[in-house]
Amino acid sequence: INPDETPQNIMMGSTPLKIEGGLKGRTTDKFSYRIYARYAVHRGMLQYAYNDGGWYNAFNSNHNEFGARADITAKLENFLLQGEFDYASFSKGKNSTFTDGLQACGKPELSGKISAMYNWKGGISAALACKGWGSYYAAIWESGECRKINGNADLDINVQYAVSPLLSVYLRGENILNSPSYNHPFHTGRGGCAIAGIIVKL
Repeated sequence: INPDETPQNIMMGSTPLKIEGGLKGRTTDKFSYRIYARYAVHRGMLQYAYNDGGWYNAFNSNHNEFGARADITAKLENFLLQGEFDYASFSKGKNSTFTDGLQACGKPELSGKISAMYNWKGGISAALACKGWGSYYAAIWESGECRKINGNADLDINVQYAVSPLLSVYLRGENILNSPSYNHPFHTGRGGCAIAGIIVKL
């Protein structure tokens, strides 16, 4: 349990209706894609409202969602490129345990991730991942208002060297852009950092 969270009136939400449809295919053995649209009815969707003093509280509200997503993968001999792009639009909340007519909170309209990995000869590999999200709304508990939070992006890098088939060493940089936390915009998230380690296969 997060000590900053006040679990008052938390209810498990449900999605009584969800419809998806789209295309999935492969143009060559090196390129594949999945593109689809969705419509969903969410009842009691769990969200959070924040207090400028630092704590946050859970609440539930009903929303209808319309969205679309595209997943793309390109594979070459030593190179892998993947992209995930998502659009989500939510209706304003009804029958909320916090306040009616509220925008869906913590749900950016646009989000995506691009990752790339390259394998060199000699057991060296490098991976780069960039995740981005557009602006979204955060609820303020005292005033019952929605505050717009600007979008942002973070970047991770990982380099790995296989010393032997059973032993590898790696160096990973996380949140290199030092972006603020997406899930909890009024809380300080972990900033940029570097992690080194070893992997042993038994």
